[in-house]
Amino acid sequence: VRSRRQRQMCIRDRYPADEVISAGYLYKKFDASLIQGLLEKMTPDNLYVSTVFPEAVTDKVTHHYRVPYVITPLPTDLEPVDHKLTSQYHLPKKNIFVPKSVALYASDKNLSVLSKVDLKKNDSVLWVAQDLTFSVPKAMVNLRVKSPQTASSLRNASMNQLLVSLINDSLNENSYPALIAGLSYSLHANNRGFDIYLSGYDNQMSSLLGMVAKQIKRPKFTQERFTNVKVNLMRQLGNSQQLTPYRQLFKAFPTTLYSPYYSDQDLQASLNTISFKDLKRFSKTWLKGANIQGLLLSLIHI
Repeated sequence: VRSRRQRQMCIRDRYPADEVISAGYLYKKFDASLIQGLLEKMTPDNLYVSTVFPEAVTDKVTHHYRVPYVITPLPTDLEPVDHKLTSQYHLPKKNIFVPKSVALYASDKNLSVLSKVDLKKNDSVLWVAQDLTFSVPKAMVNLRVKSPQTASSLRNASMNQLLVSLINDSLNENSYPALIAGLSYSLHANNRGFDIYLSGYDNQMSSLLGMVAKQIKRPKFTQERFTNVKVNLMRQLGNSQQLTPYRQLFKAFPTTLYSPYYSDQDLQASLNTISFKDLKRFSKTWLKGANIQGLLLSLIHI
């Protein structure tokens, strides 16, 4: 595998110095003929299909890694695809996360100092500041949700971990449109609640935050997803015992420095006792009494 430096040297050999960074990424104008030419090449004759499965009957072996493989031509008399199958596929809906405006608010150095906004509910606080560093229509939002229900016991902390994993699982499908529109988010559980981080174009960030908040407020999951996600989470927690000694030591430090804070082994053991009905009940009360501490940085007008 070539190193990053080797790849950079190849780019420098192929492009002028002032195009090294943008080469291969920058499209300066719409070229209909180029797009049409690429579409015309997308035919069955140019199709390459690669499949990997243990039962494959092979007749060749790669030179370097001695991997068995076989090459066979695709059949020319392909049968028409059943209409019931094709009817299941359709173009995606309009991407609601694409920014409608990239206009910037007027910069004000007085607003670059953090301002405290009391949300007047359960001591929730939001810190806001105008970010003048790059003068781009982007924002960064950090939210920490502290839940008394989660912090009350190991059992609730383990259910919090599982519920956040299920929420992330349910958000996967709809997070891709946000990603290609220049928006991203992350949702992570901790022993006192969870953290939300959003970044990207600020114009439609509220839509992304609304989508995440909706799932958090009313989590929806099936028995099947519950079982699969629970097994996967328990495996992840158990794998921490396979880490190198110094990494295990780093993970053990917080259990002696913070309270409440539980080890992966404790969370794994507790998760093993959690049922689908248990988590359903917890999802209805886990935000009771919760408060928010947040930070918003953007080229905004306050």
